[in-house]
Amino acid sequence: MKKPLDILFHRLHYKLLALVFSVLLWLLAVNKEISEAEVKLKLTLLRTGNYHVLKYNPEKVTVLVEGYRKDLIMLKEKGTAIYKLPSSIVADKKGLASVDLSKDNLILPIQSVKVKRIKPDILNIKIEKLVEKIGFSLFLNK
Repeated sequence: MKKPLDILFHRLHYKLLALVFSVLLWLLAVNKEISEAEVKLKLTLLRTGNYHVLKYNPEKVTVLVEGYRKDLIMLKEKGTAIYKLPSSIVADKKGLASVDLSKDNLILPIQSVKVKRIKPDILNIKIEKLVEKIGFSLFLNK
């Protein structure tokens, strides 16, 4: 009859190899799992109209995103997002306006992650209209 230690150490290299493969397979399965997470991201505004953004509030938003776990980890590490503002914004006399935050206009640095919800859903901004200079030429006859 064999001793318990002989049974444990018999063909130990095969057992260690099986353990390594099982851990690798587990890691592969966990990383391909689609999950949801709330991520706090700093907003950078991308203006598309004839205005300049002076201030905006909030500067950070909480976004509910869905994607692969490794992509969510990369998104948390980057911590930024770009929000594309509409081309026309109606502001009051002081230049204050409110913009509804839409998940369609939020551009994330990781393209495979899907945005499900943004909190808060309103962005308060202070804008200044840009004035275009009209160029003209002055001809002097000598």
